[in-house]
Amino acid sequence: MIADSAGGVRFFSSFGWDGDSLTWIGVSDRTLKEKFVYTKLDAATLRVDWAVSKNAAAFVIGDTLTCARTTA
Repeated sequence: MIADSAGGVRFFSSFGWDGDSLTWIGVSDRTLKEKFVYTKLDAATLRVDWAVSKNAAAFVIGDTLTCARTTA
């Protein structure tokens, strides 16, 4: 479940890790699907891609975030 800054709540499901990727898919309504794909790039780097699909079209990436672990 994701709660957004506008007060909305969306539900997602996943089959778990497939190799280095974890995909969460949510259906907001009959016309809109979203997915978050978490990909391990290496031991210290993770990329998150957010994509949407409208009216059963192919998913289109809307945003990407790359996270890197640092040592303190």
